[in-house]
Amino acid sequence: MFVELATGHDNIDALRTPLIVSLAKRGHPTVDVGRALMAIFHNEHGDGDVMELGDTTLSGGPSIGPGQVYRKTAIDLVNRGILGGGWVQAITSRDAYTAFGSDPSNLYALVDGAVAVFLDKLASVGGDIPQAIMAYNGAGDAAAQYEDKALAFEASTFGTDGGSGSTS
Repeated sequence: MFVELATGHDNIDALRTPLIVSLAKRGHPTVDVGRALMAIFHNEHGDGDVMELGDTTLSGGPSIGPGQVYRKTAIDLVNRGILGGGWVQAITSRDAYTAFGSDPSNLYALVDGAVAVFLDKLASVGGDIPQAIMAYNGAGDAAAQYEDKALAFEASTFGTDGGSGSTS
């Protein structure tokens, strides 16, 4: 799967190994899901720093890591038992969450957080990858534009149709 996830963007390609590890750990090691997550990582960072913090002024934030996992979302996933480990301590305060997201030694956990969010969204939309990409960003026009951008990236990068809806 490593080669099938190559994007040509060094910052995003550096996430392939932690992504593959997380997908395997969560029992979902498929190329289509991996490519969707690579497109999400690219949507969030382009060629920039994948450890950049986002949504720092929003009450439910900040957003951390390559997948920009929103603190409010992480709290929900920890409370539902979907995320554990360092995430449990990280959600206790904005400062702890920021510190967790700013520490490069947490890269694997941060990628796993994004995988957990995406797989939760994927399950909620019945396995439809394009819809899961949109749900990853929320709802409404901005989320639809986010989905379009990710699917266009998938199509141009991987030579796919930009999301077949398949999870295999």
